[in-house]
Amino acid sequence: MNAKPPQGYSLLTLGFLSATIFTFVWFQYNASIPTEWFFSYGSLAEHDNAMTHGNSSGEPALEPIELFRQYKVLPPMASLRNSSGQFDFIQRKEAFGLYYVGHAFPGLLWCILMAVQNTNKVREAYPCTHRVLGRITLAISTLLSLSGWSLLRRKGLSFRHEDWCHLHKVRFDGRTVFLWPSFASMTDMIGLLVLFTGYKTIAHARRGNYAAHRTWARFHTYTGFAIPVQRACQGFLFVVAMLVPLLPKSILQRFNYPSSDESTYEAELACMGLAVFLAAITSAFIVYRDVSRRPSRRKHANAKVN
Repeated sequence: MNAKPPQGYSLLTLGFLSATIFTFVWFQYNASIPTEWFFSYGSLAEHDNAMTHGNSSGEPALEPIELFRQYKVLPPMASLRNSSGQFDFIQRKEAFGLYYVGHAFPGLLWCILMAVQNTNKVREAYPCTHRVLGRITLAISTLLSLSGWSLLRRKGLSFRHEDWCHLHKVRFDGRTVFLWPSFASMTDMIGLLVLFTGYKTIAHARRGNYAAHRTWARFHTYTGFAIPVQRACQGFLFVVAMLVPLLPKSILQRFNYPSSDESTYEAELACMGLAVFLAAITSAFIVYRDVSRRPSRRKHANAKVN
């Protein structure tokens, strides 16, 4: 009879993938947006400034939508820029302690530790190590939730909409065809779920109900991994955004394609929110699939903490 591979193998793979994603995000915010290297201008304001000061090498005057379609200016939704066209990552360098030490680097460590915690082989061979790393991992989860909320409350450190209840929209010929919540509201709710599932995980472990503990630990993992998955979704949306200017100009205009740095900023806020929305749907589907495949998880999830 063939031995079954450890059930945590896929989570371990996802953990190292997430660590890679977080490393890329660190590079992206600490150095430069990679796609920026391939464009003459990072924003319309930068292009206009070059035209004003005669540094445009004799380029003909083009309307904004043509600058994007000809890839002279980095297209909307292919980066994170504020309303003046400045790249968002610049502000994060000025708050190294809060953003990197309190959020980004612990997030990378969390991805690795949580993947290891969900690997049956490690858990069974080193139970003491599993308990110690479990406490460390849950402490990091709390730190990430609290630092995430503080980032949302500090201007310039989180790419968020001013209105927490704002709904982003895709319009075609003036009609709304799709809408989704903002980045701020979605990440706030994810943070609350991380704390709730973390509490249930440790509460059941302390009372010796290890079946319920393992179930809630998996839910905690799925919830927390929504953020690394959001990074992957964001990367996918960046790629899509690079292809959008290839559409006919008439189609872009009917979709109200951005034509200023202000509207580009609003579109990139929406793109950020959409990435979280897609990640949340992905995580919810994984939880549903897990519970449907193992009905016992429903029973363990409903176990009371006495």
